[in-house]
Order: sequence, then structure tokens, then C-alpha cells
Amino acid sequence: MIKIEQFEELSNCPTSSWAIWTDKFNKKGCIEGEPGQPKNYFIKNLFVLKNNIILLGLNPSEFTENRKKLEDKKCINLSESNENLMRNFHTVGHRGDNCLKETICNLNNIQGAYMTDLAAVIKTDSNKVIIRDEDIEIFKQKLEILGANNFHVICFGDKTFYAIFNYFKNKGTKIKIEINDFAVKEYSTCLDEKNIKLYGILHYSYVVNGRGNHRRNDFERQMEYVNNKL
Repeated sequence: MIKIEQFEELSNCPTSSWAIWTDKFNKKGCIEGEPGQPKNYFIKNLFVLKNNIILLGLNPSEFTENRKKLEDKKCINLSESNENLMRNFHTVGHRGDNCLKETICNLNNIQGAYMTDLAAVIKTDSNKVIIRDEDIEIFKQKLEILGANNFHVICFGDKTFYAIFNYFKNKGTKIKIEINDFAVKEYSTCLDEKNIKLYGILHYSYVVNGRGNHRRNDFERQMEYVNNKL
């Protein structure tokens, strides 16, 4: 569990969010797109938010909603201010975000994890996203705010996983990557006296698109494996 002060400090980070969704997410009557949401929903459920488990993506995508349709369903308010309402990973109409919700709602240990991206740049093509040491430093600051001594970091996609791996490698840290029967990559290391266990799994958006939708079951099995390790 985290304190409200930690929550508010993390809410200042543009890619911050949390791994809980309402039951009606992506359905008529969902609140995720309403004014003040889902941030207010997170605050009301502060007691389930975890400070030692992180779901880490590469960067926010350029997802374009069907705005008129969403407005008609009253699922989103398009005229509100630029206040950060922590909608990353909670975009109404996004198939990848819906895949996350449907998978994590059955995983009690992962549910309530902190969610963020390594980079704040908004792009759909991950090949155009360059992770800098500055991005890793910002990620380290988030770890400091969360305040745990032992972290489990679940990385969506190889590029996210290896961005952190290469950071440690360039610092001279020797790390051995293990790959299990579920094709989950794992390694452990230390950072500023914090123990960190990293897991590399399939990217949730990949498994719902035209090229990778046959991998949805693989993604769910990987997530279940990690959930059981926590």
C-alpha cells in the first residue's frame, strides 16, 4: 500500500497509472474517461495500490479514439483541462488496454501495481523511440518515491526489457538472463541498495493486433507465471 503523498507525487509524472480498472471499462457507462477519472477512482482504492510491483511499458502510443462515438456514449470528456488524470494504460476504446484489464483482473498479486512508461514521448512505432540514460534516471526517481526495498518490474516487450538491461551492462554490472518454459526473461540486480527483479514478457498491444493476436494465450500464461512468482 502507498500513502496519498506518494500517490500525488507520482501523479505528477505524465505516464503514471495503476493496475486497476472499473468493471465497465471499455463498455457503455465506463467512468475512465469522465472528468477527474480514473485518478479519483485510484484515490478511492488507495488501499489496494502496491509500492513494490511495477508494470513498465516503453512509451505511450498515438491511439486515436473515435471521438464522436465516445462522446455519444459519455465515456470521455474531450474539453477538460490538461490536468494529468493518470489515463495511461486506461484509454477508452484501446484494445491493448482492454487486454491488460481483462488479464490482470484475474491476477491478485499484480492487481494494484504501479504502471508507467520509460519514455514520455508519444509514438506508435516503437522503433522510433530512443531510451536515454535520462529516462532511466527518471525511472529511478519513481522507485525512490515508491519507497520499497525490493521491486518486481514486469517489462512489456523486448525493447523495454533490454533498455534497462543495457543500462546496467553499460555501468559494468554483470547480469545473467534466464529464460523459462513460458519464454519469460528474468534477471536480478541491485540499484542504489534496492533489490530489483526484472521480467521480460510479450507486449500487450502486440498480442491484440493483426500480426500477434494468436499470442494472446501466451501473454496471459506469462502474466500468470509472473503473478505466481510474486
